[in-house]
Amino acid sequence: MFPNAHIPSAALSAPAQQLLALRLIPSTASGGSLFSTSFPLRLRDDKTSGRVDANTGIGLLSAYYLFDNYKLANPYPNANVPGYDAAGTGRTQVVNLGDTKTLGSTTVNEARVEFVRVNNSFNQPKGGTGHTLDSLGFTTGGNGIIPLAPNIEGVPEMDFNQLNMVIGVPSRPNRLIENTFQVVDNFSKVVGTHTIKVGGSFHYNQLVEQLDNVLNGNFVFNGSETGVDFADFLIGAPTNYVQGQATPSNGRSKYFGVYGQDSWRARSNLTLNYGLRWDVSTTWS
Repeated sequence: MFPNAHIPSAALSAPAQQLLALRLIPSTASGGSLFSTSFPLRLRDDKTSGRVDANTGIGLLSAYYLFDNYKLANPYPNANVPGYDAAGTGRTQVVNLGDTKTLGSTTVNEARVEFVRVNNSFNQPKGGTGHTLDSLGFTTGGNGIIPLAPNIEGVPEMDFNQLNMVIGVPSRPNRLIENTFQVVDNFSKVVGTHTIKVGGSFHYNQLVEQLDNVLNGNFVFNGSETGVDFADFLIGAPTNYVQGQATPSNGRSKYFGVYGQDSWRARSNLTLNYGLRWDVSTTWS
């Protein structure tokens, strides 16, 4: 297509000129070999937990708390060259309150209230941002690209299949929040040679997920135009282009279960255990 495999500057696309000028895409001088070093993935994870017990007139009270917080610095969340790092954060909290009450010499009641919260963010872009698509030479608005996530606008994801190279801001950041509330009660009583136990539990689940699915676009180059994927990039001829949308999910579900069981010591060398449980779980809505 081009004499002596040389692409004239007049044929270079506006995005190629801008990305090369700003050194936002790996390149070499005089046809030298491409060199890339590696950066460490850094994870900080802080955990703490504690439990308090108190024997009171209303029973043995207990309180438990767990806190787990992490921060992740990922140099290669999607791109496999430096400069397009992302951050991840997460926090898990667990609260468990219990009361174990002895009612006479043969009866015990155990009650618990629990709460679990998980809040995670994945692939939050850091490197490669701070550039609008328009400033990088891409046509925007109208028949061009409409950035659906301007807060993380930057170098769009580009896949070079022959070079086995991926550059650009992570195109699929995700946030997940889950809350679970649970109430549990178990009642036990010894009657002669029988140990009878009945109880139930109820929990309510909340799930909020925000998946930003390629909101600012993704280009793929495989050499379909010139035979060389990087040359296709230079002249602005991607094999395909994908742009998605945000897909928020706000789910709710409930669970309820009850049971009854008996442990019967029929003989000194024979104990029979039997019981029945009933569970109801709603679909996510």
